Amino acid sequence: MFFEIKMGDLHDSTLYIIVLLTNDAMLQRMSENVYESAKDYGYPKVWKKWRNAIGVK
Repeated sequence: MFFEIKMGDLHDSTLYIIVLLTNDAMLQRMSENVYESAKDYGYPKVWKKWRNAIGVK
């Protein structure tokens, strides 16, 4: 299930949150995927991106 929500659309944002919080299958998928996606935001990867962005070796 995928929703495209336009910036500032409070109504659609609210509906999406309700769907997320009431759909057990979607909650389960999000729960399973969170550990995998968290790897992209861990300290080593974020620090490497910052170092590259500011030119530190």
